[in-house]
Amino acid sequence: MDTLLYKASGKSQELVQEAIQKAGGAKKKLEELIPSCLMGYKDVFEKKVAERFPSSRAWDHAIDLKPEFVPKDCKIYPLSPKEQTALDEFLDENTRKGYIQPLISPMASPFFFVGKKDGSLRPCQDY
Repeated sequence: MDTLLYKASGKSQELVQEAIQKAGGAKKKLEELIPSCLMGYKDVFEKKVAERFPSSRAWDHAIDLKPEFVPKDCKIYPLSPKEQTALDEFLDENTRKGYIQPLISPMASPFFFVGKKDGSLRPCQDY
């Protein structure tokens, strides 16, 4: 497999599955499918490991707002029906994985999408 394909696509697990199918469905070890230059990043190719949230670290912290804080009223970006569906899927998946939690703050950042060359959508947040 071409290592440039890995870097360009960003879909490591899908590429591994594709490689397995191209190999005729023959059972191969993960190490046989990953180019040697990427073996140091083997964890990203294992779906269960890649979806696990990192362990808590010393610099993890909450940002508590002052009681007198009044959030600014700002407009949200309008989303097309396709983008709204993608947003719902993004929120469901990342909530399920534990990457994000329901908001308790009255302040939020606008969320929008940028189209990718392959037609899919890349989620972006405007901090």
